Amino acid sequence: MPFVEVEKGRLYYEVRGKGRWLLLIHGAWASQGWWRWQAPELSRDYRILSLDVRGHGQSSPLEGAYSVDGFTRDLEMLFQKVGIEEAVLVGWSMGGIISMQYCLSHPSKVRALILIATRGHRNPHMKRRIMFRYLQARFSFLMDLASPRKYDKAAKKKFASAILISQIILGFICCPSTILSLQMAFLLNYRI
Repeated sequence: MPFVEVEKGRLYYEVRGKGRWLLLIHGAWASQGWWRWQAPELSRDYRILSLDVRGHGQSSPLEGAYSVDGFTRDLEMLFQKVGIEEAVLVGWSMGGIISMQYCLSHPSKVRALILIATRGHRNPHMKRRIMFRYLQARFSFLMDLASPRKYDKAAKKKFASAILISQIILGFICCPSTILSLQMAFLLNYRI
């Protein structure tokens, strides 16, 4: 049973498969076991890490109120201790909020976001940061298109980033629908 020591506690996690990292982050009142049907299928092509966030499953219990920033710090310690340089984050419900905050705090470590039944956090500062990242990605993509010689793999990567960030905006406007199908099609067809 793998555990990683984090600030004032420990997190339980499981790893399976080989390839690019795909982290599965569950919602409130759940555990990494929530992914028991998806993880085996996804592990055929990816290295899957599913974890119990603090206060859930086999991870350390919460000792009081805990913030999204706290969950994000835990996730960063997990990245460091497991040796993950870059990953696709799959967040369900509360796990999506943690994923978005992690992406904003550590953009170079997040290859893509897949958000399931989640929404933007009520924190206005986080909403502004999400909007800024979205606009930044769109502007960068348009600048690459304006210079044809630069339209290569880098531009295509930025386009994919802009698409994914625009899907974060669905959470920003509190759209109550799941965006898994579009994200999963991107994941499976383009092999992130």
